[in-house]
Amino acid sequence: TPKSGNHTQLVFLASSMNIIRTIDAVTGAPINTRLVQNPFLQSDIGCTDIPDYIGIIGTPIIDPNTDTVYFFSKGYKGNAASGGVANGIYNFFAVDINTLQDIPGYPVLIDSHNADSDPTRYFIGGTVLQRPSLALVNGVVIGAFGGHCDLFNYTGMIVGVSTTPGVGVTGLYTM
Repeated sequence: TPKSGNHTQLVFLASSMNIIRTIDAVTGAPINTRLVQNPFLQSDIGCTDIPDYIGIIGTPIIDPNTDTVYFFSKGYKGNAASGGVANGIYNFFAVDINTLQDIPGYPVLIDSHNADSDPTRYFIGGTVLQRPSLALVNGVVIGAFGGHCDLFNYTGMIVGVSTTPGVGVTGLYTM
């Protein structure tokens, strides 16, 4: 049940097509639906580990104290409908679970941040995949990124993003 005083029990759904939804947990009736950005196309990566669309793949996390849902979403620069690996990006979203609208200060672009553990490595959204579930630790959402079928210069990364609007990426570590 959301903290906002809305007594409807919600189920939050996120898809590989970058569509988020809420449904009534009791009746199954749809409440809200939203496309957060155009999804990355599987055909642009040349790896079939995930078919057709690569949008929100990792499990989002909900902060029950603020009714905020956090997740990483893969798409393209300028919200294009396609564009190849070089134009693939990851955005970090914070949305109100009741309205599915962005929290002011989000989304946060993850691409081009250098790794704290090795400044010669930087985040390239087109080549990585965020698949594991997220963790929320002391006001930072932590996401793990790996490669698509171990293509390219496969480097795993851990990314931390603040839940405080305007702060953005707090840490990026390469493996």
